[in-house]
Amino acid sequence: EPLQPMQPPAPVLEDLPEPEDDEEELLSLSEAASDTPREPSKPPTEPKMTEEQIAAEKERLRAQKQLEKRRKALEVARQRAKEKAKRLKLAATSSSSSSEGSDVGSDGERVVRPKRTKEERERRKQEIAKELREAERERVRKERDKERMDRGGLIETRARRLEEERERKERERLEETQQLQEQRDERERRRQEKEKEREERRRQEEEQREAERQARREERRERKRLEREEREKEKAKRREERQKEQDREEFKKKAREKAREAKRQRMEADEDASAVPMADAADLWTEAAEEEEKHLSEAEDAVDLLGDAVYLPGAPDEEGAAAEGAGALPGTTTPTPGIATPTPRAVDELWGADSDEDDAAAAAAPLSA
Repeated sequence: EPLQPMQPPAPVLEDLPEPEDDEEELLSLSEAASDTPREPSKPPTEPKMTEEQIAAEKERLRAQKQLEKRRKALEVARQRAKEKAKRLKLAATSSSSSSEGSDVGSDGERVVRPKRTKEERERRKQEIAKELREAERERVRKERDKERMDRGGLIETRARRLEEERERKERERLEETQQLQEQRDERERRRQEKEKEREERRRQEEEQREAERQARREERRERKRLEREEREKEKAKRREERQKEQDREEFKKKAREKAREAKRQRMEADEDASAVPMADAADLWTEAAEEEEKHLSEAEDAVDLLGDAVYLPGAPDEEGAAAEGAGALPGTTTPTPGIATPTPRAVDELWGADSDEDDAAAAAAPLSA
């Protein structure tokens, strides 16, 4: 076949300039913007976006930029393919229109090309069309492969970012959970400390109340003891007074009985003495009156002395000295404590003190006779 003029190779997607991948730069800028603390003096002009919104906006911008770059690359590739097809068509038409052609050989000399026939021109057209179709198919295949690879990269990148986002959220959740647990532990510790303080305060108050109750019980017990002792003293005093009164009444009763007995005996003696002469009776009456006066005065002293001698220690009289030596009370002959037995003199004194009018009548009876 005659030599064909050298044509530039068909443009493929690999030969196209790769779009600049600003994804890393965009990510670095966004991360730097998110990590850089905003100065508190400058108020934000826009509402603060959440991390999910920032990530979605970054993804949208990156996809939009990649789509724009891919569209431009496809436009350039189509333009180059059109130009190549146009050049090939022009070359084919120029070669078919000329009967002869010339070309430059390897040695630099012009080589005369014989004129092509109609069949050769048709075959050449078919070959060129076939090459164009194959080039287009290859271009489409490579473009689809690139899109598939880009799509796979996008999916992987998105999956990686989603995984990183999940890890970040999980890490933040763990940190938040840890902080909440620490806060709960701190609140529990403070609550336990307050509970211990309340328990200690309650225990101290209970001990103080118990001490106060014990002091009140002791005071009440001491007061009751003193009151009981006072009541016992009062009872003993009243009992002593009653016993003293009973002893006095008993003593007076026995003294009256003995006085009555003595009076009866004297009356009998007076009846026996009624047979005595008148002069002797007058003397006897005078002696009896004097004796009665003496007995009356001594009986009053004896009664007072007897009342004091039974319960209060005192000096013994002449008549009870012998009895007191044997252990008797003054004015009595009883050697043992208790109710004292009066002496005959005391009985006579009591009898004389109780029956003065009877004695006077008894003494006047012999005179009237």
